[in-house]
Amino acid sequence: MTTRLEVLGLKLDLKKRPILKDLSFAIHPGWFGILGINGSGKTTLLKALCARLPISEGTIKYNDQDVTGNLSERAKTFSFAPDIHSLPPTLTAKELILLLADLRKVSPFEPSTIYTILGLSRIGDTLIGSMSSGMRQRVSLYCAFLGTPDVVLLDEPFNWLDPVAAYDLKRELRAYADASRCVLTALHDVETFVTRCDQGILIHQGKILRVFDQGQMSDGRRNVGEMEAQIYDLFPR
Repeated sequence: MTTRLEVLGLKLDLKKRPILKDLSFAIHPGWFGILGINGSGKTTLLKALCARLPISEGTIKYNDQDVTGNLSERAKTFSFAPDIHSLPPTLTAKELILLLADLRKVSPFEPSTIYTILGLSRIGDTLIGSMSSGMRQRVSLYCAFLGTPDVVLLDEPFNWLDPVAAYDLKRELRAYADASRCVLTALHDVETFVTRCDQGILIHQGKILRVFDQGQMSDGRRNVGEMEAQIYDLFPR
């Protein structure tokens, strides 16, 4: 299968402290999970990929092309859902979406299926500053999908969503990934990782503890409980 995204020897230091430590992995089209406990480096990795944080060392390849130094290409190609607390409180959801769509030169209401399942037609005229965390999460998630990007990076996308919304989003992420795109999700929920992801890595303190290929993930779905137990055994105590 074609490798869409490849990371080689990625290191990232913040204030001279190593945060990501020599990470290497390859991603094929599909749903890729980055599993780890809080503080393991999941969010930092996503931000490094989309050029929101500068890497200290390593190579990032996209479609076999080295894009490490091409920050604008990485920022454009790898779409990252913004933190819900960074959304402008004085804009409505619709105003923010229209603004971002204009900046990216894309349709504001595509992909329409994600716009619908996130219920944005119901909250479009609501000021972001008056929204609950769950409503802000819906707006943030949709921002990542504007223009139907090839690579979408989502940090704990199911946080703050009610069970129905989380289930609908999981189904839509599956369909999005199946259309030969890449969905990268940082997760701490082992069950979602096992039952939904095609590939993935387990990271701890900025290091990869285990790489899970498509065959291993497929085998794990045949016995979810056993796979979950094996993953929990990998976490340092």
